[in-house]
Amino acid sequence: MLFNTDIMRNLRDTKMKKIIRMKPDTYFFSAKEALKVAKEQNRSDDENQMNLQLCYYDGEKIQTDLVNLIHSPIVSLVNDLALGTYRIPEVVDFTGIDVSQDVLTDIKENMSISLDVAKHARGELNKQYIEKLK
Repeated sequence: MLFNTDIMRNLRDTKMKKIIRMKPDTYFFSAKEALKVAKEQNRSDDENQMNLQLCYYDGEKIQTDLVNLIHSPIVSLVNDLALGTYRIPEVVDFTGIDVSQDVLTDIKENMSISLDVAKHARGELNKQYIEKLK
């Protein structure tokens, strides 16, 4: 689990060696920040596939046509992600949170656990779907 908003990866392109700035799918505690980032329409190069960065957010639902801005209140996050079809966020953005360092540490721990639980639950559901298709 990463807790920054920007990851650098070196991807070697056989024709041009270049560094591509990755924009990972992110969960935002600030709806305003999520909207701002979603409007940027950031993309990441993942295994030769351009993916639009998904911006999940807590707070009041924002009326918008941005397909990469996903309302997912913290109270239903695990369930939303486990049952959802979108990629699970890799990064948590704490912009706008005004809490003590101890509380922030607890939130980070709980978010990491929650995202792991959602990944596991989705994996189990996918196994069940595959079994039914056989």
